[in-house]
Amino acid sequence: MNLDDVAAVLPLLQFSITKLRDFAALAEKESHEFPYGNRIKYTSEKLQCTLEDVCKEFEKHKFLFYIPLDRFTTILDMLLGAGISPQYILSDMWALRYNVSNIKRRLDMAKEAQIRTLKPWMLRCSLKVFYNKLQKEVAREKLLGESSVSEYLAQQLQCDAETIEYLGSKHPPILRIHVSKLKEILDFLYREGYTSQHICQVPRILCHSLETTKSRLAQLRELGFNPTSLIVLCKSKREYAQFLEQVIRKKNR
Repeated sequence: MNLDDVAAVLPLLQFSITKLRDFAALAEKESHEFPYGNRIKYTSEKLQCTLEDVCKEFEKHKFLFYIPLDRFTTILDMLLGAGISPQYILSDMWALRYNVSNIKRRLDMAKEAQIRTLKPWMLRCSLKVFYNKLQKEVAREKLLGESSVSEYLAQQLQCDAETIEYLGSKHPPILRIHVSKLKEILDFLYREGYTSQHICQVPRILCHSLETTKSRLAQLRELGFNPTSLIVLCKSKREYAQFLEQVIRKKNR
């Protein structure tokens, strides 16, 4: 197979002798067609990764040996041309099994929607999931523009970047929440009379279910209790139930 680095090709020894002979025959057949002499070296060069990493992927996904040359090279070029990280491609080679025109159609749609970070799974997921992802990314671009989630939060919470960095270190999930969800939660809290200081004091409220937050706030206010801190709204179910019992007891005294 013209693979001289013995250490790099060790993953291929997981295959049986029969399989290796089949792959060697395929490699010899296409040696004059594939750039760099065979598809394993070609993939390593295109994705700028080690031969060993590519061999590991070929060992995990035997279909990579059988994909027609035109489709293999065309899709790789399309993915790289669309700005998809070579590392993302290497760790998810399934897109190479799909129809070239379908891959192109999705790449064009993603480009039109100005999706910044594309991943191979988006090109092979169901249309429903793909459209949902596009909608979320369009909403993200509309809200963020050139800003990051951290910058958006700093603006919305009227604080500096250091404060957001600190909040993110204490509650990492807040920087991974989709910006449209953040906007919904922030809009609701501000509408209900809470301030940026209230939110900064209890940042995990941003990770909490908005429906649960709404339900709890309405329930407590109906009982005549208006939370001055957001912490009660994001307690565990057990803790909230205990707190609710206390509020009910005080009301019935």
